[in-house]
Amino acid sequence: KPGMSCTSAGLMTVQSSNSLSAAAWSASMVIEATSAGYRSVFTSGNSSNEAGQWSAANNLYVFGGTVIQGAGNTNTAHAVVYVGNTTSSDVYVDGSTNPGNAGASTAAYGQHYLCTNAQGVYWDGIVEELGFYSSALSSGNKSALHTNQSAYWGTP
Repeated sequence: KPGMSCTSAGLMTVQSSNSLSAAAWSASMVIEATSAGYRSVFTSGNSSNEAGQWSAANNLYVFGGTVIQGAGNTNTAHAVVYVGNTTSSDVYVDGSTNPGNAGASTAAYGQHYLCTNAQGVYWDGIVEELGFYSSALSSGNKSALHTNQSAYWGTP
């Protein structure tokens, strides 16, 4: 199945006209890391929010001042929903929720980074599906996304 390969350092940006700076935001994606280490798949333009793979192998994360992690093996596609919220955040990996408080959540208007962050920490892997929402997705939304992504992409 097709996907966007991110295998070398580079800066890919997306210009947003919609606000992700409300009290909450969400990103739904199907991603596969092909190497271990700290990797950024998405960073907000003001670098206050980030999502990707944490420094330990097999850990996906969301950051808004504090890191929240969820299990996700390297070299395996995963259906992931990141929710950044000022009071309750979540890393929802393959149907399993990993709640916590990631901290301040202001993804802001403007330029956002895909497959890298402003410091050049790049994602080493595949991005098969990606969507952004200017609200916190409900548990029902996350479950429906996981069901559909699992059926289409074959994620766990």
